[in-house]
Amino acid sequence: MNKKGFNYILGTISILLNIISIIHGMVYLAVPSNSHYWNFAGILFISTIFLNGVTIIYFGKIGKSNINQRKFRLASYGYFLFSILAYFMLFLANFIGFNVGLGFNFAIALLIGLSYFGVLIYPLTLTAFFIYSKKEEVSQEEKPVRKRLEIFLKVTLIAGNIIGLVLGILTDLTILTTLRFGLFSFFFSVFAAMSGIFFGLGAMSNTFILLHSVKMNKKYFKTKISIIASIGVIISSICFVPLFSTPSFVVQADAEFSQAFNPYFGGDWKEVISQSGYEDYFLKQPFQIMGYFIGNGNPQCETFLDVLYFNGSESAFTIDNNVLLYFDAYLPPNNGADLPGNNSIIIRIHGGGWTIGDKGLGNIRMMNRYLAAQGYCVFDVQYGLTNMTSNLGSVYPPPANVVSNFTIDDMVRHIGNFTAFLELHSSEYRVNLNSVFVSGGSSGGQLTCAVSLSIASGNYTDIFSDQMNIRGFIPYYPANNNSNIFAITSKQEWVNPYLLINSSSPPCLIFQGEKDHLIIQSQLLKDTHINLGRSDCALLTFPYGGHASDLYFSGYYNQVFLYYMERFLYLYH
Repeated sequence: MNKKGFNYILGTISILLNIISIIHGMVYLAVPSNSHYWNFAGILFISTIFLNGVTIIYFGKIGKSNINQRKFRLASYGYFLFSILAYFMLFLANFIGFNVGLGFNFAIALLIGLSYFGVLIYPLTLTAFFIYSKKEEVSQEEKPVRKRLEIFLKVTLIAGNIIGLVLGILTDLTILTTLRFGLFSFFFSVFAAMSGIFFGLGAMSNTFILLHSVKMNKKYFKTKISIIASIGVIISSICFVPLFSTPSFVVQADAEFSQAFNPYFGGDWKEVISQSGYEDYFLKQPFQIMGYFIGNGNPQCETFLDVLYFNGSESAFTIDNNVLLYFDAYLPPNNGADLPGNNSIIIRIHGGGWTIGDKGLGNIRMMNRYLAAQGYCVFDVQYGLTNMTSNLGSVYPPPANVVSNFTIDDMVRHIGNFTAFLELHSSEYRVNLNSVFVSGGSSGGQLTCAVSLSIASGNYTDIFSDQMNIRGFIPYYPANNNSNIFAITSKQEWVNPYLLINSSSPPCLIFQGEKDHLIIQSQLLKDTHINLGRSDCALLTFPYGGHASDLYFSGYYNQVFLYYMERFLYLYH
């Protein structure tokens, strides 16, 4: 086969795969589903991205000096740069998630659509241009101008992509080791593993840019190509390790969940779900790759934002004087009729080291919307934060209306005020007070344990509503046993909620990243249940996951945990 024939076949395959992936995206957005097929579609999408890069690099190297070839090379640099931005925008749009407001949701949908379809349409157009356009000679006047532009783009992109590859290496080190150094490293530990696919695709694009810039007529061309390609493959592959490990940690999660809860459901909790009549509302599988990129749609629910539940000026505690606390309510559509949640309450408590954070974006709005669409009444609450200095405060400052010299006692008391408010307004929000769950991450996970176990004990009716029945609690990487100054003066059973666990405590489902230092606290929480003769506490540990590795709602960790969380909620509601 001659070179022209090979070029045509390679280009045609690339074009067809891009078209198929475009069709997949259109179908998925039009009719979102949880079919196993979408894992194949996701793998095909990643493979198509890789083939696009290889094809563009190959075509860029074999072309002759003509105007179309010069245009092609310039457009190729533009594609690789656009792809890096597109991966970031895909992650950002899914991370922020849908909310109320047509304009806001349209912007999120537009970002997802432009990013996903853009990384397919752009190379499809480039490849078609190379194969089907007629060659035109470059005029002597145009050559210097185009060459200067190409050199400028090349130098700029090479510099940027060396930085990109360094970030890829840091991502790899974060995934494979437990090295941590400073605030920058902390953010890598949060985002590296759960967004590894995007880091991997970004590293792949960085590699393609460097390959695209190597001169063919230079000595050692093949050696340079081999070295750059090898480094790029290694960096990208390590970024994909969490994705590759997904099937194994799904098996582990299923075994852990079954061991914890089968004894309470006739030895087969799956049979309870299959006979529930609500099976169609649940995720059909723990993870699908297509959802990682495009998300899971916009769950429909009624939303009420910034509802005041506590005015500190009316409090008996002087420390509350300047504090105003709000909540967001996510309520089921159609009053929750014919939905599995049965209007059960889920109180969601945000994290942030007791010093920063807020409801809303800080507590995964898409999770709130998803659970409300399943029939749960979800309340995302603020509570008082301590004014202790925090490095994270400069990055994510807390709302001024919640900050004072609060202790953990005060924070628990504030959430207790919310339970009293909700009892008083139960008919207004159509909630089922007899079925209550509490959930939160990190410091919010610690407060989740303290609040749910305190209510369940029945010993704190002066602080919490005595009309609420805790059916279960779901702490994410709980920061129990805190030793900061503001915790020392607090009740020990609220600082260390293990002291509240007894033989009648509610069931528990724990999310924990393997590389998060708080795994010790999660294991202790489970062990305390087991030692008291309670097996109904499951600890789902996710390999390579760091602290807060659930924050990307469409990520593999959160998808898998949500699969079991929605079943846990139904089993015990």
